[in-house]
Amino acid sequence: PIPHWQPSAAAFGPAIAAMDTLVRVVAEAQAAGHVRDDVAADEVAQVLATLTVGVIGQQLANEPGVPAGQGRASRHAASFASMFLKEYGTTRRTT
Repeated sequence: PIPHWQPSAAAFGPAIAAMDTLVRVVAEAQAAGHVRDDVAADEVAQVLATLTVGVIGQQLANEPGVPAGQGRASRHAASFASMFLKEYGTTRRTT
């Protein structure tokens, strides 16, 4: 981070829009019974975004030329997804 720096509204807008979309998708997954609904959609979305961006960031910063399935962090994507679903998923299905 750069001290006292803030992105312009135009520069930060796409990130806000992407997070808004993720919150909406999580809320839809909650309504469909795929994700726990006892946790706020924005909280679940923040955890999912952080997990995803963390893995991508590790891959790009440390092994940009390595295929995702072979990266130190990215090769564990299925495990990360499993952990996320164990914490936030539900077996209740309404479809």
